[in-house]
Amino acid sequence: MLFLPRWLPTIVLFVAGIGYLTTVAGTTTAIQLEVDDQHRGRVMALWSIAFLGLRPVGALLDGFVGHEVGLRPAVLLMAAPAAVVAVGLAVAGRRRASAAGAPGGRSTR
Repeated sequence: MLFLPRWLPTIVLFVAGIGYLTTVAGTTTAIQLEVDDQHRGRVMALWSIAFLGLRPVGALLDGFVGHEVGLRPAVLLMAAPAAVVAVGLAVAGRRRASAAGAPGGRSTR
């Protein structure tokens, strides 16, 4: 069993919370700045539903899977879609950078 001092998880969770809040605020700001004025309300409503409205469903699913197969498999199962999306976005970003000839992208020549 791994024993940690009581203060270490507190610091880790504090840093994770700052990262979470920064990401949410930055993403919300970027969406509001990029969307046309005529569509901003609709887009933000969809963002709110996707971001806030689906979290209880995910938590319910995670709890069910955790109860049935255990906590570690539940965490891995619930993290897998995020990992797939992250890899997909990284590949798409590299392709876009390569097509634009930006540094950091692979050249097709």
